[in-house]
Amino acid sequence: MSASLLLGLVAASGSSVEPTLVTAEEAARPDAPPDPRRSLFPGPAIHLLSPTPRDLIRPLTSPVHLKIAFEPTNGASIASSAVAVRLMKQPSVDLTSRLGRSISPAGIDLPIMKLPPGRFPLLISVVDSNGDRRVTIYTLTIAK
Repeated sequence: MSASLLLGLVAASGSSVEPTLVTAEEAARPDAPPDPRRSLFPGPAIHLLSPTPRDLIRPLTSPVHLKIAFEPTNGASIASSAVAVRLMKQPSVDLTSRLGRSISPAGIDLPIMKLPPGRFPLLISVVDSNGDRRVTIYTLTIAK
């Protein structure tokens, strides 16, 4: 197990160690092509709160506070187990388990997320209790 992954797992368990969500090797991989998955029904809304969508225009400085809110629709609910987060690189990296307890039915809240320099297209997928899915990609760029 790499040291970066271990740090991420320790941080997800509630330790005060700053998590490294993505290893330098994973960050260096080429970006994957856009994911064409779409649902006929809109599913729950996914709102990027921190950094804001406007912040994504320029490179960010690590660590980053990652905060995403989920908004169910049509009286549906969202379970933490119905949320998936992938780093869209070739090959892609499932970050869901690394985020651990940062994922809740209300969203994702990781106050201190360390990332190496690079470009990070994050695919967030949420399925509600009606079976409706929403998939959104936010790309974070971390300055060198």
